[in-house]
Amino acid sequence: MGVGERREIMEYFIARGIKHNASKKDGGGSVVTPLIVSAMNHSIIDKAFLVHCPVSKPRRKMCSSVEDVLNCRGSKYMFCLFDDVGLDKRTVVTGLSCQFSDEDVPYYKIGLFTGLCPSVRAYEYLYEIMGIEEKDIRLHVFRKLIDGKMMNIIKMKDGRKIRYPTAWWTKIAYTNKAEELTPFGVSCMICKDNTNSNSDISVGDVKRGWSMVIVRTKKGKRLMDCATLRGYVEAKPIEYGDFLRMKGSSRAFRQKEILGGFGEGCKEFNEEEFKEYILRWV
Repeated sequence: MGVGERREIMEYFIARGIKHNASKKDGGGSVVTPLIVSAMNHSIIDKAFLVHCPVSKPRRKMCSSVEDVLNCRGSKYMFCLFDDVGLDKRTVVTGLSCQFSDEDVPYYKIGLFTGLCPSVRAYEYLYEIMGIEEKDIRLHVFRKLIDGKMMNIIKMKDGRKIRYPTAWWTKIAYTNKAEELTPFGVSCMICKDNTNSNSDISVGDVKRGWSMVIVRTKKGKRLMDCATLRGYVEAKPIEYGDFLRMKGSSRAFRQKEILGGFGEGCKEFNEEEFKEYILRWV
């Protein structure tokens, strides 16, 4: 499939996952996992190359069963590189804007809307402030709704659970500290692609319990049709103007696609204020 063919479809939806207790297990509209599971159950794909986060650092896992996919479910707010060598037309891959190009590739690309992603170094910085050692972390869990607040949970090997707001990164992302704590520094700061334009189908939060889905290619439509027609995903089509209205309230969308990145107008980072904010949760 050539680049010109990729852009013949542009369909917009708000959607949410239905099967596998999606809304209670995952963040946002929980669409990505049902998309992959439906494609695997109905022989569109036979493996998925996903981000797995069993401890404090992410890694990629090749999933060849529904059980494997479900074990990788949920949001991970960490950057994780991948090499696409050996990925074939029976594989689906999830990734950020910077991980997909417009080149013709055999595999399915499910892209995530991307604001400004923290690097591994960002989490090392967070652990330093919290006064914990990475080697003592058993599990890092992202985006759990607790008492009406979206929280991350660090589960320590000694049984402690440290909760802190998922929004911690916004305290850094709009400051001059962000460049040193993002995966590609200045390239991340000037990136203009919030909605993952080179994916076959891209997904991102729009409101609690629902995700925005953009179907961009025939391959993306195949995934979406399989999931919706077989009851894995509930989807409501919307017009482009509705999409702009909904995403126009998103700070990340405005910063990247309207203002052209995070590089301009960054305020001075106040480390003492940030430490005070984090340590109240430890």
